[in-house]
Parts: sequence; structure tokens; C-alpha cells
Amino acid sequence: MPTVALLATGGTIASTGGPDGRVPTATGRDLLRQAGLSGGETAVPVRDLELGGSFSWDLEKMRLVVEEMRAALAAPVPGTDGARPDGLVVTHGTDTMEETVFLASLLLDDPRPVVLTGAQEPYDSRSPDGPENLRDAFAVAADPLARDRGPLLCFDGMVFAARGVTKIDTLSHRAFGAPGRGPVLRVHDGRVTALAPPGPPRPLPGVDPDTGLPRVDVVALYPGADETLLRAAAEACGRAARSR
Repeated sequence: MPTVALLATGGTIASTGGPDGRVPTATGRDLLRQAGLSGGETAVPVRDLELGGSFSWDLEKMRLVVEEMRAALAAPVPGTDGARPDGLVVTHGTDTMEETVFLASLLLDDPRPVVLTGAQEPYDSRSPDGPENLRDAFAVAADPLARDRGPLLCFDGMVFAARGVTKIDTLSHRAFGAPGRGPVLRVHDGRVTALAPPGPPRPLPGVDPDTGLPRVDVVALYPGADETLLRAAAEACGRAARSR
């Protein structure tokens, strides 16, 4: 039986209402119990990571989450002779989920499935979508069809590769899509179907996450733009590179 670990980072899927609005209060174990996946307190290795709302994350916090993914994949499963998990599910806020899964695809080099998911409705909603998304993500992370695809994003029964997925709706349960690409897997009633052949992304070569990520600026161009912003970005990136 495959063992899938859980890394819980907050988000709407873990949020409940209160006097200060909706804030993440549900733990990873709470999410498992709500989804009917608990199977006993030690059946699923769980790590809770508290970073605040994902809408406020910067690149350093995303890098930290990716390093926690790496650590979860390397950690021995309790009660075994040192076996590592067969896959990993990461619960995440939808605001920056596409950015985190993309960064993970640049930094992680592991054939095992890493599946990000979340919810549009909060934990205490009368009709939460989080439990089904979590069940689907666990089914994907445990399935051989998800191997060798790099980190994935699973939402509303559709599974997308890290490169090309984007949030397309802020209200519908079908919050994510990949325009021009489509999903690579589909999950229904716990069964995973492949829609595209595996194509593992190549991580960035020569990047040491422990020393920080290189600075990469994005400059929008338009007809008639001069080189002012390009020169400023090149100078700033050069200074950052020299200080590493």
C-alpha cells in the first residue's frame, strides 16, 4: 500500500470564520479527518507549516515550502525500517499555488509525485470542496501514473503540470486551468486516468537553494519602449549576482 505524506501550509482549505475574518485554523490532521483519510493518527505522516496567508508570500517563503517538500520526501515514514513516502500532498492557498508549484518544478528533482491542492470554500463551509480535492490529491500522489511528471496541481478532479497552470476563476470550484495545454491527469471516484504521457520537467541546473535564488526581473515591453528599465534590471541583477 503506497504511503503518502501531507505538508499543510494553511490556505482557504484550512480556514474558518471568526471576528477577524477567515484565518487558517485547521491542522493537517483536521483536514485528513474531514476528508475521511485519517486512518489512525499515525497512518499519514503530517507536517504543519505556518506561514500566514499565501497571498502575502514572497519568493523566500515559497522557497522554504519547496525545501519542506524536499525534507518530507526524504524523511523516513514512522513505523517502518526507514522507508520514504511514495508521494507527497501539499495543501496550499490558491492565491499563489501556481507560483509555488512552478518553483517546485524548477528546484525539485524526484520521480515521486508531489501534488498541490487547496479549496475555494473554507473548512467550515456548509459545502466545502476541500475534502474532495484532498482525497483526489492523495489518489494522484499514490498512483504510478503520476510519477515522472514533476510537481502537479490537483483541483476539482483535474490534474495539471506545473508549467502552464494558472488560476482562471476566483469563485467556481474549477479554479485552475492550463490554457492551450489542458490537464495531464484526471481523477474520478479515486481512479486516476492519464490524459497525456509523462514529461518530467528539467530542474534548473546549478542552483543551490540553500544559498538563495538568483534574482530574475521581468520587464514588460511595449511599442516605443526605451532601454531604461532593461538597463536598470540588468544592473540590479548584476549586483545581486556579485553579492552571492
